Amino acid sequence: MNLFQRRVVKDAKCPFCLNEDETTMHAIWECPAATDVWAEKGNPVSLSGWEEFKLATGRKEGAINQCVKRGVVGGKEWKKPIGSKLKANFDAAIDVSSKKLGIRVVIRDDRGELVAACSAIRVFNSVAFVVECYALWEAMVLCEELGLGTVIFEGDAKGVTEAVSKEEKNDSCWGHLVEGLQQKLGMFDRWETGFVHREGNEVAHQLAKLALHGECDMYWVEEGPDLITNQLLIDKLYMDTDTSC
Repeated sequence: MNLFQRRVVKDAKCPFCLNEDETTMHAIWECPAATDVWAEKGNPVSLSGWEEFKLATGRKEGAINQCVKRGVVGGKEWKKPIGSKLKANFDAAIDVSSKKLGIRVVIRDDRGELVAACSAIRVFNSVAFVVECYALWEAMVLCEELGLGTVIFEGDAKGVTEAVSKEEKNDSCWGHLVEGLQQKLGMFDRWETGFVHREGNEVAHQLAKLALHGECDMYWVEEGPDLITNQLLIDKLYMDTDTSC
């Protein structure tokens, strides 16, 4: 059948029985010639086993497709930093019942390779804006301790990233937090903040499973936990892909 579709042969019929198209199933199981071969050899594979193999393969392909769809949604996937810059994605999650705050930071280079990551646990006692401010602060502290001078701090809390990037004074009730972040940001000439949709912040978001269920802070350098391995790979595969079409 494939040879016919590629115009290598003129007829899709099986060259042995000349009754049906030469599909994979026909060539292996249904053709009388194949039946004779299996009878001579002693069939090592059952038809039911073949069907189970096809079903299992289909399930795996479906799972892979779902992973890809989750990683790329409407052009909102993770984007690599330009040149020698690093990108530090930060996020926070709240467990109100246990009053826990989970903070996650993931730092990657322009090849999508993991530089460092952290999963921190804190006591929750405030609103979402403050929580995201804490997450950005932890990201800055981690980069400072690692001596990383060229970093884009990227999160899905647009209110926080925009407030910190502005030069004017913040007069809100949380202005002192914003001012502290601005001062920290100003310590490094090549530090900046940026906004990303949740779909592009998935690796940091997944670390919530560790943060909210952990009892202590955890840090990784170059190699992260298994929990985020798949999403890191998906981000690497699609960071150069144009998904606007």
